[in-house]
Amino acid sequence: MMWVYRLGLEKAKRMLFTGDLVIGKEAAEMGLVLKSVPRDELDAEVAALCDRIKGVPRN
Repeated sequence: MMWVYRLGLEKAKRMLFTGDLVIGKEAAEMGLVLKSVPRDELDAEVAALCDRIKGVPRN
């Protein structure tokens, strides 16, 4: 139900009832994902994010 908070009731209902698909860029614009990158840059982006997360101290 977080979609209602992210999209608003009308958009959330439309997506749930119709099963409409959205591309990554649209999902980012709607607030469903944090970021969208081109497919050919995805592996590098994920690796960079993992490196940042690994660098954060545990405590």
